[in-house]
Parts: sequence; structure tokens; C-alpha cells
Amino acid sequence: MSNLPPISGSDLLERMLVFSAGLCCTKPRAEVLASYPDLYRFLKRYAALDHRFIANPESIDIGDTDAAYNTIRLFRPEEVVLTTFYYGHPLALVWSCARRGIPITGIYWQAKPAHVRTLANAGVTLIKLDDFPTIYHLFDVLDRARRAGSYVAILADAPSQGRRRYPFLGYHVSASSLLALYASRTRSWILPAFNTIQSDHGISARLANAIPAKHPDVTSTVLDTLSTAIKENGVQYGWKPACILWSDNVARVNALTFVADAVRERDQILNAT
Repeated sequence: MSNLPPISGSDLLERMLVFSAGLCCTKPRAEVLASYPDLYRFLKRYAALDHRFIANPESIDIGDTDAAYNTIRLFRPEEVVLTTFYYGHPLALVWSCARRGIPITGIYWQAKPAHVRTLANAGVTLIKLDDFPTIYHLFDVLDRARRAGSYVAILADAPSQGRRRYPFLGYHVSASSLLALYASRTRSWILPAFNTIQSDHGISARLANAIPAKHPDVTSTVLDTLSTAIKENGVQYGWKPACILWSDNVARVNALTFVADAVRERDQILNAT
């Protein structure tokens, strides 16, 4: 994918600082700094995969992930809510479910028109959150979709202005309560779904342990699940200032302590390419 525009120095630095703040509470500083080249390689791989997702999604290799899709099918759509994260390429994950014959109704806050077209062409039903006057109108639409045989997918780590805070990677962050509210209302199991970008043309999918219906603290539990995935492979997360990490000001302060190192490492990475 040599025709892709290069990653800008400012964008790379921004990602490096959020990445550093995200990992510095759970990993030694030296390990965080040593991961910068891996982060850069992942960003290039993500950009190439995203280009494929828009231009020719059928060229994406989903990989040997039948176990994940078969697990989803063990549940009726009315029994379960799929939850996704800003990890890997979450839109490619939803698209891959539809490609495997699993009907999906997804909620989105913001999305590129090209991404929306790719998902719609795959048969994914997309619902924009802002189109509903109240959350209960949205829930009624989701209920109808599930009765019609579609699995509902809700992003777990969407930013929120809510007052409640949840532990996440050593911080206390705010996150959307939409998943918890809908799962509680419908007494649904929750299936956390992840995909990992393996190459510029390939992804793999996996499911974490299902969270039982009527769980007392859904949001904390799914964020714990996400934290575990990040600790295992931190570069796969979407390290942007818009992520939930930035809802804790301590994360911003911690990021500043990495500026000098990040600038130096960024320049070395870009000069070597």
C-alpha cells in the first residue's frame, strides 16, 4: 500500500503520548518507550487495512476464527448483546460477522461516510445515536431488530460526559452507559468481541468470556476485559485524545512526562523510513 499518505509527525506524536499515558501505570517506562516502533508499524498497518476496508473489503482475510462466530450463534439475538471496542479495527469486525452470515445492527456516534457505505453494503443495519430524541426510542428500535433476527452490537468504550468513574489502566475514567442500560433492560448476556489486525490485509476475531445477564456492574467488567486485552497487546488499541483515557486529567499529566522522549523517538522513526 505504498500509495497511502504517510503518517504525519504531529499525528504520530499525539498517538505516542496517549499510548504512553495509557500504559505507564501498568508497565515500566522503558518498556513503553521501547514499544514506540511497534506502535508506528501498527498505525501503518491499520491505515493499509482501512484502505482495503473502504476500497475492497472482500480482499480482507478474516482468518481462522470460526470458533468466535459459532459461539455467537449459540445465543439467540434476543439473549445477547455484542460489545465492541476501539481495538484492532472494530468496523472490520462487524463487517466480518455480516460476511459470515451473522446479521448485525450497530449503533454509531460518528463515522466516515465511506465506512458507513461499506458496512451497509455488507448488510449491516446502522443506527445513528443522535437520530433519537430519547434513549428509550432507540431501545425500541433495537428490540425490534432483535426480534427480527439481528444481533445488536454496542461500543463499550465510547466517551461520555457522565459523572460516574470506572477504573481503567490505573485511572478513573468516564464511559458510555448505553451498553449497561440496554443489557439490564433486556436481561441480556454480553459477549465482548475483539479483532486483532494481523497484517495490512488480515484480521482475526475472538470473544472474551460472556458476562451473565443481570450482572451488577457491566461497564466496570467490560472495561476490565478491555484492560486485559490492552496489557497483552497495547499497540492494537485506538490511542486518540478522544478515547476514554483522556477523561481523567491525570492521564494528560502523565502524557506530558513523555514529551521529550516521544519527540526524540518519533524523529528517529520517521528519519529511518
